[in-house]
Amino acid sequence: LFTAVSEGLLLGKFVAYVDPQALDPRALNVPHLGDALTRASRMQNLTLSANAATAIGCGVQGLHAAQLIDAEHHQQEVIELVWKLTRNELLSPISPDSNPMLFALHDSARETAADFSRRRPEQLLLRWINHHVHTFIKQHPSQTLLRTTFAVSNLHVDLADGLVLAVLLHQVLPPSSRPALPAKQLPPQELAQKVVEWSTAAKVVFEVTEEDIVLPRKRLLLAYVAALFDNYPCLPVDISARSATKSKRFNSQSREERALRMWMASLGLGLQLTNLYEDCAS
Repeated sequence: LFTAVSEGLLLGKFVAYVDPQALDPRALNVPHLGDALTRASRMQNLTLSANAATAIGCGVQGLHAAQLIDAEHHQQEVIELVWKLTRNELLSPISPDSNPMLFALHDSARETAADFSRRRPEQLLLRWINHHVHTFIKQHPSQTLLRTTFAVSNLHVDLADGLVLAVLLHQVLPPSSRPALPAKQLPPQELAQKVVEWSTAAKVVFEVTEEDIVLPRKRLLLAYVAALFDNYPCLPVDISARSATKSKRFNSQSREERALRMWMASLGLGLQLTNLYEDCAS
């Protein structure tokens, strides 16, 4: 990873993939006929990449091209940058404005559609999990795995025993590949292993190990849940169609919000901005 980053091309292509508007790949220096890029060309690429990453809210405070070209000696900062870009790629589609299907999770008794559209991706993922967990509890009133008032409040500790993930897979996977849940709760390591096996069989694009689940590793679990949602949201399609018009109301507001977020992120303050309203609420 660190060698690939220091070579100056891969990082720029990754930034362009995460947000095509942030960086035009044609602006990057590319090697010709198998020759390696010169240090000056690598510095130019890495400067473009670092500035573009900062502009979309994925910058790491104090990390510049000089550190990226010597990535081996700045491993923590490089990993942080790659994680922020990965997080942006995984979570950016989890928004009612870009995915109206999420309006199936909207609680009209407690919030307006505008308020719901401003929820952070992590909050929406929690709602999505709890939606399927509560559906499972209602569909299986005699089950003893989860109490009737159970709710997930975070995306790491509450998932560490593997039970919630097992129930989630049981609910969202197609009937042909839906796993059978155990009659009683298994030891965390054993159940986590089954979750990994079921996820692999279902071809979830982001894989985790049983150790990632049991420890738990926050970032990997967040990425896994986001990938699972992307593959198998299992939300009513008719609500998606009816809610498309609601989503359009916020398009101009979303463009303004994006512009302000990019400006704030470009100041180099180390801010991690996902939603302007939620992030500035405090």
